[in-house]
Amino acid sequence: PDRTPWVDVAKALCILLVVMMHATLGYQNAVGQSGFLDPVVAFFQPFRVPTFFLLSGLFLERALRRDFGGYARTRLFHFGYFYLLWLVIHVIVRNGPRLFADPYAVAQELLLALVEPYDTLWFLHLLMVFSLVAYVLRLVNPLTVLAASVVLHLLRVETGSTLLDEFAGRAVFFAAGWALGPMFFALARLAAGSPWIAAGAVAAFAASNAGLLFLTPAASHALGLILGLAGAAAMTIVAALLAVRPILGTGLA
Repeated sequence: PDRTPWVDVAKALCILLVVMMHATLGYQNAVGQSGFLDPVVAFFQPFRVPTFFLLSGLFLERALRRDFGGYARTRLFHFGYFYLLWLVIHVIVRNGPRLFADPYAVAQELLLALVEPYDTLWFLHLLMVFSLVAYVLRLVNPLTVLAASVVLHLLRVETGSTLLDEFAGRAVFFAAGWALGPMFFALARLAAGSPWIAAGAVAAFAASNAGLLFLTPAASHALGLILGLAGAAAMTIVAALLAVRPILGTGLA
């Protein structure tokens, strides 16, 4: 009863889009050809991961009211458990014979992954870091944090470190979920109450996103930020519309 259906549906959509991306790009790379899903994956690129991080920040304000023990259990240990679990699985499966031939090197790889995110698991690592930074900044106005993260995003930080670069580029979306959460919840309520208007808004965004992606040169960081936030709003609307569908909404949630 304490779940918010449209948020669960939105998370499901993000999961499906990320799996689609890895399956499509990985297979295309293996066979040396591109398929019909290539432009579909490209269409969702500006807001696929940003929406995921924004959703993760929606309930942050409520979580920050807990003591550190309760916060750590629900935020830090939650993401840390899944990161460490899949880190060990990845390292064991990928290294195979090296586990016995050069266990020292494998151990070094595991230890390094505690600081520098491992391969495709970087988003789980980053959620732990975001959550820790948010707790440190819990007394700061979320809008101030959002403004600072916008500046960080626009600086185009490129250090070669996945942790630093992805933090600089993605923190703005996590902060947006924290600072603008009430707006997104209100948007979901409006969408559920006016489905045809909501569908029209999503169609308008889809046309704009496609036009900007496929008909213009490489996007700037500013345009990427706009498309990321606008796409998260569109995903919110779609999730709110799907959440009320008895079978589809429940299945996705």
